[in-house]
Amino acid sequence: MFPATSNLPISLPLIDYLDNKYQITHQQPFKNTVLFAIQHLLGSTVPLLLAIEKGGVNKHDVYLVGKAYSTHPVVMSYLKDHGRHVLNAIMGYSEDVPYDMVLEDNIRHTFRKLIDKFKLDESSTKILLLDDAGKGIRILHEEFPRYAHYFKCVEQTTRGIREIEDIELKCPVVNVARSWAKTSYEAPLIAQSMVQELLHALERWQFVFTLTNHTILLFGYGTVGEYVCTELTTKGFSVLVFDTNQARLERANESGYQTLRNYAEALSSVGMVVGCTGTPHLSNDELRALQPGTLLVNMASSDLEFAAWRFRKAAIIVHETVLPSDELVHTQLEGPIPWRCLYQITVGNTGFYLANGGFPIDFSGAMDPIPPSDIQLTRALLLAAALQAVHSEDTGIHKLNDEVQHLILGEYGRLRS
Repeated sequence: MFPATSNLPISLPLIDYLDNKYQITHQQPFKNTVLFAIQHLLGSTVPLLLAIEKGGVNKHDVYLVGKAYSTHPVVMSYLKDHGRHVLNAIMGYSEDVPYDMVLEDNIRHTFRKLIDKFKLDESSTKILLLDDAGKGIRILHEEFPRYAHYFKCVEQTTRGIREIEDIELKCPVVNVARSWAKTSYEAPLIAQSMVQELLHALERWQFVFTLTNHTILLFGYGTVGEYVCTELTTKGFSVLVFDTNQARLERANESGYQTLRNYAEALSSVGMVVGCTGTPHLSNDELRALQPGTLLVNMASSDLEFAAWRFRKAAIIVHETVLPSDELVHTQLEGPIPWRCLYQITVGNTGFYLANGGFPIDFSGAMDPIPPSDIQLTRALLLAAALQAVHSEDTGIHKLNDEVQHLILGEYGRLRS
């Protein structure tokens, strides 16, 4: 049985504030607009979607592509049962292929569905695309460029902006990813969630895995990685930092962390490797140099960090977390859920462990890894960006309006106090 849908947050104070401030329900800025959202389908995503619908999008014109590892079954069922089009986040998943390939196929499928249903060749339909990691915007321009001018886009991740900044865009894209409100206030929340879930996982695994070496090699001292370092240090870990960006290494060094210009020499002396970059690390030769029993932990996105698909089929699952809400997922996968599992992997003469099957450590089954009262800041910034996008005509990447960021942060501070 699923947990009661009454646990779902249907509204958030900061979303309601924007609705009142900009009279979204009254003005109907999203009328005659189709919504295509590529998102983590978590509890706090629901109030954002409902606010856009209040602003004029018909719920039957809402198309959602979730990510398998972060889609909560209760949220997915609620959205589907109430009329939204939700693509099965697990459709096409295979243990031995990169999950991003699966996600991209699901995105392509949805684009084709939209083009066919709304007859974009002969209509004036406007489509609001809420993107995560830039995949939707990139696929739109590379594979469906003749339809790009129908879209108004929002990108919420730095990885996504990097993905699209070299594309000659044919539609407006509002950049939430590099808005100062998001980078200043969301990153600490993500880092705290990641490290807290790591500690919970170590407790769950205590009968099959014990961390004996508390020295960590961390890849990526970026926006989130910097706060991850702080969180890990306060929990008693010793952190060695590697980053390909010299300025970031210098910043880490100034903050008191030991930095590495060549991480290979540290592989045999750490008990955990943490990735915060969204790009693959550790070749097979480097994996062979790991201290036996080393734990690999993804604190970024997807399963890219350690190219986990290389190992999953041949690995041994030593622990699986089974939740009541996972029943449907188990049925569809016909086996263990990788992002709920601790894998033991042998390479050469050494063995190491892979947390959550190589997927992000914080998506371990909670409807909201970060409390809705905190993450509502990001949801409000996305709503503000959606408003800005549908009123934008100029193509290219647009900065999120500064005045709106100040308003949202002011109200966010008031609510938290």
